[in-house]
Amino acid sequence: MGVWAAQQALSALDIPIRHAVAINGTPFPVDNGRGIPEQMAKATLDGLTPESLMRFYRRMFGSGTRLKQMEQAGRLPCIDFEERKSELFRIIGQRPYTDNGFGWHEAIVGTEDAIFPVENMRAYWHGHGKAKVREIEAPHYPFHLFTSWEEVVGEL
Repeated sequence: MGVWAAQQALSALDIPIRHAVAINGTPFPVDNGRGIPEQMAKATLDGLTPESLMRFYRRMFGSGTRLKQMEQAGRLPCIDFEERKSELFRIIGQRPYTDNGFGWHEAIVGTEDAIFPVENMRAYWHGHGKAKVREIEAPHYPFHLFTSWEEVVGEL
């Protein structure tokens, strides 16, 4: 739900943003047509256990192999389970979400994303019409595919 969170935080700051790239998400984290479907988000929250959180991470990284690599490298999110559950509960409770006019310049859509439905991201970003859309073969967490921030932001 980082796109939504980044939009909330950056919109509140009075700093110039040269190039904002949304990665595998939308400003509508829980939304049947533009984000994670409401029923899926609720089921995730209702069934969240330490074990199901590891299954979530496996889906987020795209495979059990990638999860194991991230775990061995010490790159799993370092948030306490109860904090994660509380955070998810608060984000879902933030509805209705709004597109507050934040100026995203580009959106990266991972075509192998198993967290945010690809069609929902496409529907938002193509319908939004203000951000250039770049599709890549990647899971929800694509950062292992990049070796520099220049690869993420593309040509400025």
